This record gives sequence, structure tokens and C-alpha cells, in this order.
Amino acid sequence: AYAVLGHDDSTALEAEDARRRSEDRILFSNLRAWFDAREPNSLEWNFFEDKNYDSGLLQFCDAKNHRTSLIWDLMSFIASESRGSYGLVYVHDNEDTGKRTSTDYSQSYRAWRILDGHVSEHDDPHFSPFSVKSAFELP
Repeated sequence: AYAVLGHDDSTALEAEDARRRSEDRILFSNLRAWFDAREPNSLEWNFFEDKNYDSGLLQFCDAKNHRTSLIWDLMSFIASESRGSYGLVYVHDNEDTGKRTSTDYSQSYRAWRILDGHVSEHDDPHFSPFSVKSAFELP
């Protein structure tokens, strides 16, 4: 919407900003309700509605010993409720030995991307693969 509005059209820009802030407030309320409906759980999260010039910054982590659907449910919720959202989630699952995709990812991180209303899984070239002499092994 901003691209079609000129710099001289400040009234239209202010109206567009107000519309987006209103939509954000609804989204933020829905996100908090999503978390509240799943408490207590192992997911740690921080949500900043306004941080500098960003709006709606969510940080989360989970250190649960076994895979649950909670993180994937959250990413799907974000992708479906806010198609303009984007993010990257790194997951290490030492139990991901091939049952899920026929490929053993137990010694790898998987990168999950939220973009344009979709959640997709990707190889990670930065942390993977790690050797058995890694921080994840006991001495």
C-alpha cells in the first residue's frame, strides 16, 4: 500500500499506518491468547509489541527432551494469521533419525523458515553437521 502512496499524501499514509496498527493489535491479542491457551508448557517466549521501529518481535525457545508439535503449531499459527511475518527457527533433534523424512538429521540442525504465509524446512550450512566431539556430547 505504501508504494502507491506518494510522499505528499501524508493523510493517506497516516490512515494506512492507523489501519496497520489496528490489525497488529488484533494479531498481538490473538498471539497472546494462543500462548495463554497452551500454558503451562516448556516454551519460553518474549514478545515485544513495539521495539524501536519494529512491530511484533517474538523470540522463543524450547528445550524439551522430546519433540512435540508445539513449535510447529506456533509457526503455522504465525504464518496463517500474519502472512507478512517472517522468521527463522533452528531446531536440533537428536531423535530425528529418519522416521519423519527418511533422512537421518540427528547430527544436524534444521532451519525452519516462516515467509509469505508458509513454513518450510531447509538444510543448515552453518551449524551442521556437527561431529560427535561437539558441545552436545559429554566428555
